[in-house]
Amino acid sequence: MKLIVAIIRPEKLQEVLEALFKAEVRGLSVTTPRSLERGFAVPGIDL
Repeated sequence: MKLIVAIIRPEKLQEVLEALFKAEVRGLSVTTPRSLERGFAVPGIDL
């Protein structure tokens, strides 16, 4: 068993899920990322 972590654009998700299904990958989790920008500042970097 191997752990693979990927960031996939929302418009490509269905295509990726279909390819994984064809490759017989059955265990996966899909989550929506959340922004931490509010109230978070990095010195020297303008967001």
